[in-house]
Amino acid sequence: MADYFTRFACTLNVGNRSNAGRACSMWSTFAEELDREGIPAGFVISPGGDNDGSLWIRNGVTGNPDHAGLFALRCARAFGLKGAWGFQWMNSCSTPRPEYLGGGALVLDLGTGKTLARVDTRAWLATKLRQHNGALA
Repeated sequence: MADYFTRFACTLNVGNRSNAGRACSMWSTFAEELDREGIPAGFVISPGGDNDGSLWIRNGVTGNPDHAGLFALRCARAFGLKGAWGFQWMNSCSTPRPEYLGGGALVLDLGTGKTLARVDTRAWLATKLRQHNGALA
């Protein structure tokens, strides 16, 4: 039996070192809320290494990109963050299987909370193959 993984690592600048500390407390609350619903957070955070107000967001064994995006939006509201922010992830498994390999990327507008772009490479590939194979038939 294969083990399945979603991997990512990214940073989010929350403005200053104090905000980074507050964001770590916010993450604990966020993780507890998900845990009450029986859902693992799927990522961990820590202050960035340069004391510049950045957070390092990454998965543990496997991650949940949607939860990372929701947490980034929570930080955006708390700290008045604006502009576009995003990250990418990869999907893999211990026994490579074509239907489980892939990845994606997400771009959010931190000011409005809207998703500006999202791509899932497995879905993209399937769509492109259908489009081109249909054109060849």
